Amino acid sequence: GRVDVILWLDLPLRLKLRRLCRRSWRRVRTREVLWNGNVETWRDVFVGKDSVLVHATLAHVRHRRTFPARPDAQKMVRLRTPSDVDRWLSSTFPAHGASSAMSDDMTTEERGAG
Repeated sequence: GRVDVILWLDLPLRLKLRRLCRRSWRRVRTREVLWNGNVETWRDVFVGKDSVLVHATLAHVRHRRTFPARPDAQKMVRLRTPSDVDRWLSSTFPAHGASSAMSDDMTTEERGAG
């Protein structure tokens, strides 16, 4: 009830999956420790209903179906592209200038996709 704004990063599924694959590839290859000593494996990324990619796809579909019907939807700001995110951040936090938050793991093509 005390929330003023809810940010919904509703980026395209293709972009989300590309970023997940790139990040997971790096984590598996470097055996990056995530939390509590966990290390991501190829099995975690690709195999089964609990895989990272399946979870991301199902969550994407579920959010698109349920978020607009939320009782607090009028407080929601839906950002659909990396450019939308950068514009919102620049207008909300002008002292920080252009955002680099959405630039992590982005290709030149993705930066221009907005």
